[in-house]
Order: sequence, then C-alpha cells, then structure tokens
Amino acid sequence: MRIRIEYSNISGNTAQMAFLNSLKKAIEDNDMVITDNNDYDVLHAVGTPTQTIISKMRNARRRLIPVVYSPLATISPWNSSCYEKFILKNGFIHAVGENEQKFLQEKYKGTNVVLIKNPGVTHDISQALFSANFKQLYDEVIIKHEEAIKDNIAKRIEKLKDDIQDNVLKDVLKSCLYMRYRYHRRQIAQQELDDFCTLLINSDYDEDKMAEILDRLKIYDFMESLEKVMEEKTQLSEGFMPITAIDNNLTKKIKKTIL
Repeated sequence: MRIRIEYSNISGNTAQMAFLNSLKKAIEDNDMVITDNNDYDVLHAVGTPTQTIISKMRNARRRLIPVVYSPLATISPWNSSCYEKFILKNGFIHAVGENEQKFLQEKYKGTNVVLIKNPGVTHDISQALFSANFKQLYDEVIIKHEEAIKDNIAKRIEKLKDDIQDNVLKDVLKSCLYMRYRYHRRQIAQQELDDFCTLLINSDYDEDKMAEILDRLKIYDFMESLEKVMEEKTQLSEGFMPITAIDNNLTKKIKKTIL
C-alpha cells in the first residue's frame, strides 16, 4: 500500500511532530510505502486544514483516491470559523482524543471519525498498538472506498435499465467500468485482468448491444485498447472480444499500470 502524507507547518508543535514521526514508523512497521509521487493508494493529510491541505484532499477525491485526515485538534469550537465549508463527506477523520472525536462526530455527521491516540504524548497507547490500529484503519478505508466505487458503477449501469435487460451484459459492463477506474488509479492487478478474461469467455451476450453501450458510456476506446493488452497478458482471444482490439498509445499506457 502506497501512502502519501501531506501536512501543514507543524515544525513548532512538539505533539504534532511526535505524531508525524509515529505515523511514519507505523507505515514502515506494516511494510507500506511512503511516497511523494502522484501514484498512491491513500492520501493522509495531517495538521491544520489550510487551503493547501484542503486543496490536496479535494484533488485526491476528484481522482477517486481515498483520504484520511488527522487534524490533530486544530478543528475545535474556538477556531472553526475558517473551516466551516470544509466537510470530508463519507471520508475518514482521525481524532487523537475523546473530546476531539465527539466534537468532530457532531460537526461532520455522516463522516467516519476514528479515535487513535498519539503515542508521542500519552502512555495510553504503545507504538506497536498505534501501528496496528493504523494498519486496520487504512485497510478499512480501502475496503469502503472500493465498495463505494462499485456501488457508483452499479448505479450508473442501473440508469440504463430501459436499454439493458440482460443481467449478463450488465455484469460485463460493470467490469469494464471498474477496469477503467483501476487504470485511472494506475494499478491494474494481473488477477483482475484474469478475472475479467474469465468473465468475457464465459458470458453470452449481444455484442452489438455491448458496443453500443460502451460508446454511450464513453469507454469504447478504452475497451478496444484493454482487449489488446488482455490478448497479450491473459487467455483472451479474438473470438471472445466484444469489439475489435486496437494496439495504440492507450494500449501502451494501460500496460504500464499493470502490477
């Protein structure tokens, strides 16, 4: 798992610096990776919700990347006026104390607020437990994010229910949209390609209808390039491709995202 950490100016705050050091150790303890590039699995924002921090979180959400936010007690009843418009809807906010957790739960209803204390300032939690708790949190964030993505895809297909009566075709289209999402996240697993290949081989559907819906969903170009990749990386052959495969620049880009 690749974690990108973004934080506001915390150099003058001993407690916040202690938390950041503990967080970095937790990521290392769990064999995860701290990355500075744009290919990451979770954005973890830390500290005061400055415009820069808020912009980083919003950008991640636009890219369909899950976000964890640790304000470290910088959002409170006495300093919240600048941040009234900021709400991490359906996201995860981390609190370091019971009072902060209660306040954030009341302020941002519908948001997951998780309590994990800061081992740098209290003996109530060890570094080992802190590391284990954050591993569990990151795993939960990924799982819920994936569930939300698949739910949104299902809703998008359901809007076409008047044009698609075939449940098999719906399943194939859902998989097409999910593979495009994985491409945009720059992380298509080989197992995902294999599973999609199996679905295409074992499914019987109207290929002309499939081509029509792919075009309407604006993923026709992606699918024809993905098929070319699958022809090389999986057991998919021409006879099981719903549309003609094409080898182009998009094909090369897709190949680079395969894990």
